[in-house]
Amino acid sequence: MPAKSENVLILKILVRANAKTEKIERVKKSFENGNKENADYEVHIKEPAREGKANKAVVKLLKKEFKADDVVILRGEKCRKKVIKIINPKKSK
Repeated sequence: MPAKSENVLILKILVRANAKTEKIERVKKSFENGNKENADYEVHIKEPAREGKANKAVVKLLKKEFKADDVVILRGEKCRKKVIKIINPKKSK
């Protein structure tokens, strides 16, 4: 029996922890420090960037917003710049 095919969306995001409101903004912005990569989204979350709380909040918010089966942080576990894999998104923002 063939494996279920997955629809995958890869995003580059910039996380803003300790925000007053949680939101996702579509932007095209260069990452700091002269890096030529661009961010697709800026994600504002209320959780602090301590003990993985911010990462959990980012995953939860993106999973809800894109109505996805799963969200995985591919790169950037310990920094604000992250590369995210969204598995089977049902909605595009």
